Amino acid sequence: MDSKPNSPPCHRTRHVYYAVTVLKLLAMLLAFETGRIKPFVGDNAANLYIPIAQRILDEGRFNGVDCREDSKVPAGYPAFLAAAEWFVGDKYFLILACCLQVVADLAVAGTIFWIGCRVSNPRAAALAGFLWLVFPPAVAMATWITAENLFTLGFIVSMAVLLAGLHQQRPWLTFGAGILLGIATQFRGTCLLLPLFLIPFWMRAHLPRGFEKGLGFMAGLACVVIPWTVRNRIVLQDAIPVSTGFGSAFLQGSDPAFFTIQGKTDNYPAVFARQTDRGKPPPPDDSRESVKDNYLLHVGVAQYLDRLRHRPASIIPFAIRKALRLWYGTESGSRKQELILGVMSLCVVPLGLWRVLAWRKSFPAETLMLGGTILYFILLHWISLPEYRYIHPIMPLLILGFADGLVGLTGRRGGAR
Repeated sequence: MDSKPNSPPCHRTRHVYYAVTVLKLLAMLLAFETGRIKPFVGDNAANLYIPIAQRILDEGRFNGVDCREDSKVPAGYPAFLAAAEWFVGDKYFLILACCLQVVADLAVAGTIFWIGCRVSNPRAAALAGFLWLVFPPAVAMATWITAENLFTLGFIVSMAVLLAGLHQQRPWLTFGAGILLGIATQFRGTCLLLPLFLIPFWMRAHLPRGFEKGLGFMAGLACVVIPWTVRNRIVLQDAIPVSTGFGSAFLQGSDPAFFTIQGKTDNYPAVFARQTDRGKPPPPDDSRESVKDNYLLHVGVAQYLDRLRHRPASIIPFAIRKALRLWYGTESGSRKQELILGVMSLCVVPLGLWRVLAWRKSFPAETLMLGGTILYFILLHWISLPEYRYIHPIMPLLILGFADGLVGLTGRRGGAR
């Protein structure tokens, strides 16, 4: 690939990324050793990820009829924790997991650099990768025992392969992108419907054999998801494509009183009691997980209908609040955390979105794919539960747009490669 004289050499960019990652690892290990911080184990990690990882090691299985509730999470992250524990033992495996998540952020930075060189310019691409490595939410999330970092890596690499295949004659690269996205869904099921959502964008892109490539993207994801769906049907006698949980997230996002963990604890009993009085009690505890999740979805719909009947004027303010909360919300409700996330998002998101849209003049097909994907994440979590961590995977793309805007202000763009 040709590069402009003022473009930063790839090897120099790579060395900077390596140096920043090593410093991050050393700082994190020092903080762990001195007790200033430790791997953050939230409710999902304590109740689902870690026990499932232990079962994988002890019994060689993810779950069964006796532990249906573990279907709330996909298998990828527990398998990752199980591999870490098998490698270093139960004393250090959480630390190893955090270190590998820092390395995953390095891979995300490199992938963003590649995407940036394709749709923007080398200077913006190099800056975007660096900004991702020092982006405070990403740095903090690497110390959490949660699937976000590895899901973000799988998702971003899938997007890179998808872009690489847009102008190829055969759909093999887009099929591979679908496989990579399918692997990512085994860490978080968020993107299960993304290939279907992007079909209109494929048609509008006017690419050679574009519809076939869109189908290839869908088929690649299906090749990974369907075997796990069949496994759930056989082992659990339940129709679970990847995991359950959408109903739970939809209900939690149906009223501001439910947005936090404390809010759920305080208000859910009254909501379920009201549904019971209406003749719709919760399903029995031994019901299939899909039945329980569908019940929560119906309760969430009932919350919206109640709002529409009794407080119709509150619909628009509520929708606006959810749209804003996407960029700062946390389940803990910590004002400090939400302030930091809000400031970070305010710095990045407006300029980032504007620059991504501006790419349509030079790279219309790429902009349709990236813009459609960003829109998918925003709509999905605006409809369900507005929290920053669910939007986190698209932040590398927005940071790339933000970096492109910053470089544009200097007037030293260089050339796309």
